[in-house]
Amino acid sequence: MHHVAVVPEFAVFIGGGTPVIPAKVTAGGYAGTPMFSTYLKGVEDAFKKMFGEDHIVPYTLKVSNSVNTASPYNVLGWIEAKNRICDLLSARQVFGDKYDLMTTMGNMDKQYLSYLDQEEEQEQLAIFKLNKDFVKLKLSTTNTAVQHWWLRDHYMNAYWAFVNTSGEAKYGDANAAYYARPMALVN
Repeated sequence: MHHVAVVPEFAVFIGGGTPVIPAKVTAGGYAGTPMFSTYLKGVEDAFKKMFGEDHIVPYTLKVSNSVNTASPYNVLGWIEAKNRICDLLSARQVFGDKYDLMTTMGNMDKQYLSYLDQEEEQEQLAIFKLNKDFVKLKLSTTNTAVQHWWLRDHYMNAYWAFVNTSGEAKYGDANAAYYARPMALVN
């Protein structure tokens, strides 16, 4: 079945943004965050309403469910999350090759790059490859202020990857209120 990846042009959570997790806890990896289990449910409903439930393609996603906070970038476990409707993008889906990521993050090290190699999504999405400015997230057509937005990658301790206002991959405190830009598959 043919499908297309749909990524919003504008910020999804308006009104101050949403933290990945409201406290500095990373024990459950991405799968243990409210972003994964709760916050994206409303966005799923919006995708279904926008495109019609019959056109949404559920997918399986490999996500971290356990991280070692004492050792940076150390994912202890992965699960297959089945029947996902939408999720945050990974750093690889936005920035592509790990060497491009090393350039944008600046202080990224080889340990983090080996963590990224464990992700299933190794390809950069075409929209980000063809239009580098699309990485920068605007609030709306009338409010073009650029905002930070979360990626689903755990970086270390209570830090998660995000895209800053310059369109670069960075990492920040998980309880910071940034915006989200989830992807869905539509046929």
